[in-house]
Amino acid sequence: MIAGPQVRELLERDDDPVLMLPRGRAEVAPARETDSERSPGALRVVSGREL
Repeated sequence: MIAGPQVRELLERDDDPVLMLPRGRAEVAPARETDSERSPGALRVVSGREL
């Protein structure tokens, strides 16, 4: 589930953050990590820039 803390983090970070769902959990990470081995198959939801 996506909650307020993840949205706030997405809007406050300045490292090109992306909200994604790896392993069914909402997580904010730098865009460069969305294609990494750390999060294979993660669903990308929205970036801070898009929001």
